[in-house]
Amino acid sequence: MYARDVLGRNNPTVGLLNIGEEEEKGNAVVKEAHQLLKQTTGIHYIGNIEGREIPVGEARGQRLDVVTCDGFVGNVVLKFYESAGRVFVSLIKRQAPDVLQRPRWASAQRTRLRDVRRSTAAGVQGVVIICHGASPAKAIKNAIRVAAQAVRSHLSDDIAAEFSEGKVPA
Repeated sequence: MYARDVLGRNNPTVGLLNIGEEEEKGNAVVKEAHQLLKQTTGIHYIGNIEGREIPVGEARGQRLDVVTCDGFVGNVVLKFYESAGRVFVSLIKRQAPDVLQRPRWASAQRTRLRDVRRSTAAGVQGVVIICHGASPAKAIKNAIRVAAQAVRSHLSDDIAAEFSEGKVPA
């Protein structure tokens, strides 16, 4: 619902982060989540995905809009990708310091992960956006922009309606 209402993706694809694509892989919680997602109507579930598919934004030839996992795993993944970006930039600065000064990199440097990282809390009435404790002012500004879009699109009302109609397992 978030991807649809806030990001404008009409039929977002959903993947479940797991240690492999096969149904028999993963712990009991992930296996059960996989079965529930397969049976849930109204969700374009594309199955289990692996971590390597997240940065590409594609799994098995399909766009990947939503990655589902538990909070612990999600936090680990986010922190890994934060550090991977820093490692990548550091390597470029060491090996080819002039590359980041080229015009085509200027726009890429304007959008930094630290300016956009945030999370949305589900299961509450209203809109809650959670930012990293070390978020700079631009990240806070962007989080407020996303919160405003969530309010304008009636995200909370849509979530409540989906649950009350039984479209989403409680």
